[in-house]
Amino acid sequence: MASRTVLKEYLLPLVSSGAPLPAAHVKGRLYLARDYVAAHTGATHAQIERLVMLHGVQDLVLERPAPCPLNIPVTGEIGGSPWREHIFFGEAATLMQQLGTAAALVIVYLTGMRPQENGAELHLMQHSAGFK
Repeated sequence: MASRTVLKEYLLPLVSSGAPLPAAHVKGRLYLARDYVAAHTGATHAQIERLVMLHGVQDLVLERPAPCPLNIPVTGEIGGSPWREHIFFGEAATLMQQLGTAAALVIVYLTGMRPQENGAELHLMQHSAGFK
């Protein structure tokens, strides 16, 4: 019950004030960012869906979408200036994947591993894990 109250306190003022609503692209279409709203309010997807249907929120999202910045500080810098102001909810997975790729490249470079060795290492890891 508390999460439903928090959900209403978060979303209904945005709906009634004409403010932009947190939006996300899903399969090429724009929707209310339900996971983002759930993370901020503790509400279940069923509670969010009920409120969306009751107040016509989906139509409002199409009229006034807003990005979904994560509430985390961005401390990385490039040339003494902040790398960016925010990381947005919908791009976090892609950024993590890019970071993992960059880390792998740095490790391969710093260890002096040649491409042939890297391929052999990958083959050994797949073989020991039972993949063929």
